[in-house]
Amino acid sequence: MKRYQFHRLEGVESVCGIKQGSPLKINYVKVKEVSSQDTSHYHPLGQEYYIYLKGKAILEVEGKHIDASTGDIILVEAGERHRVLQIIEPVECLVIRTNHSLGDRIAVE
Repeated sequence: MKRYQFHRLEGVESVCGIKQGSPLKINYVKVKEVSSQDTSHYHPLGQEYYIYLKGKAILEVEGKHIDASTGDIILVEAGERHRVLQIIEPVECLVIRTNHSLGDRIAVE
C-alpha cells in the first residue's frame, strides 16, 4: 500500500494534483478561461482522461475540434497533439494522466 498527498500547483487557480512519484497524475481543474500556457502539446508515454463534471469547452485533438461538456469523458492517447481552444461555460473536470513523469509535456508549434 502506498499513500500520496495532494498539493496545489503554483500559479494555477483551483488545481490540486497528486505529487510526483505516483504512477498516475490526478488533477481537479476549475477554469473560467483558456490559460496562455495551454498550447498545443503531447505526452509521448501517457494517456490523459478528461472527465467533465461541469461546464463546456472546445478541445483540439490531432487537429479536430471536440465539444466537451458535463458528463463527457475524453481520452487523449499518448502522442496525440491536444489543447483547449475555448471555454464556453466555466469548467470543472478531473484530468487523469497515466505514466506521468516530469518533462513529458512536449510543446508543438
